[in-house]
Amino acid sequence: TLLNDLYGHQHPDGLNWCYFIAANEAKPPYQDRKSCCASSGPRGLEIFSNNLAGIMEDHLVISSLAPAHIELTKPFGGGEVSIHSQVPEVPVAEVVLDVEKPRQYTVEFRLPISTVLEKAEINGEAVEATENSRGFYEITRKWKPGDVLRIDMEYQLDMHVQEGEEGQRWITFNYGPLVLAQVISEIPEEEPFMGLGLSLDEPEKILGLLEKSQGEDAEIAFTIKDSGISLIPFYRTGTWETGPRTYFKIG
Repeated sequence: TLLNDLYGHQHPDGLNWCYFIAANEAKPPYQDRKSCCASSGPRGLEIFSNNLAGIMEDHLVISSLAPAHIELTKPFGGGEVSIHSQVPEVPVAEVVLDVEKPRQYTVEFRLPISTVLEKAEINGEAVEATENSRGFYEITRKWKPGDVLRIDMEYQLDMHVQEGEEGQRWITFNYGPLVLAQVISEIPEEEPFMGLGLSLDEPEKILGLLEKSQGEDAEIAFTIKDSGISLIPFYRTGTWETGPRTYFKIG
């Protein structure tokens, strides 16, 4: 919701907001007037920032690996936690525990959706992070000033199917937590997945048509094979002149 819908509601200039963004829409109607969306959107961002970390069962729980500075209370040694990363664009994060005093406790962290943990290291040494019943990964140790927890992740490319009227089916894709979309200035007529004899029972063949490419400024991008269509994170598609195409017909 945050990385796709809420970010997508906000114009790149940071001032204008869109009340409603369709999955396939050439020009989202961004506006600078006061509205419930222009009010609720910034408040939603504030609520998110107020819940970046918390305490559960005496554990320090980190709910997002996006860049942040979080004050630590005395039971966790005081000081602060600094998260250095380019998440969600780059699936690597370094969590620096600038504690004032060493303390023994459990740190939990949550991975984004469609993401797997490749490895975890503390001060360059591999450590085991155990997944608990809440789906968070946890590490228990005596944390010392300057400890650096490095988290390497791998995003998974996934496909989702939506059925519409008269049996029409549409597909959409996400790479890790990021929904992918084509940048459009008008609704296109071409359907790159039609007429290829593709079956929804073999999603790996459909996913195989998406080739990872290099976007501008090294951003995440995929190309649909033999179509010339590029897909980038949904939230980057909206401007005054362009919008997203998220769903594609499949049959």
